[in-house]
Amino acid sequence: MADPLAILSQHSYFASLPPRILAAVRTRVVTRPYDRGTLIYAEGDESEGLYLVASGSVRIFKSSAEGREQDLHHLTVGESFSDAAAFDGEPTIANVQPMERSVILLVPREALRELMMQYPEIGLSVTRVLATRVRALSALAGELSLQHVMSRVSGVITRQPAVDSVVTLPAHHDLAAMVGTPRGRDASAPASAAARSDSTRASWTCPNSRPAIARPVHKGSPCPTFFDASAPILRM
Repeated sequence: MADPLAILSQHSYFASLPPRILAAVRTRVVTRPYDRGTLIYAEGDESEGLYLVASGSVRIFKSSAEGREQDLHHLTVGESFSDAAAFDGEPTIANVQPMERSVILLVPREALRELMMQYPEIGLSVTRVLATRVRALSALAGELSLQHVMSRVSGVITRQPAVDSVVTLPAHHDLAAMVGTPRGRDASAPASAAARSDSTRASWTCPNSRPAIARPVHKGSPCPTFFDASAPILRM
């Protein structure tokens, strides 16, 4: 596990803070280990504070009375969750569960409030970060409401970084969550059509060497179908 101070210093809320304030935040951090599949908290629980992933990974998801689940985010080292509940004191808005054995840092809500009162720099930094997130969510809401799922998949693909003209897509369940299609039901089929994979990424080599995004097909297919000759090669 990385040093908690290093985790804090890499997070956008705290990265711009001077060392003396970071050290003050570190003194209020509680470290908690969790086994894979353990529920860290359930939707509607009272907020304990701000959580950060120190090692491992977690998934944030919604669930229905019928047992259906929709993954919202998968978070890894250095990322935070329960932000909204930590700041406004309202109940948590989703469920959180480790996807592997993980260590989580917790800044208790009362400690967070006291730190923000004592060091206004923390509040100013948080405000900037949250404003950026509001803008990103506004853009995403527009995509979800106005674009067909295939257009949303295309948008996700074009935003992925290319390495040597090759784009590597997220795993299927991550891609489905990113484009807003429910996990494990028919609505995820369009995402499957755009990206067929299991947890192991697949890749193809095509005789045509033009840089292009390849429309993913079954792993046994000899060559992907090209639909954008100006974009990098797509690898899953």
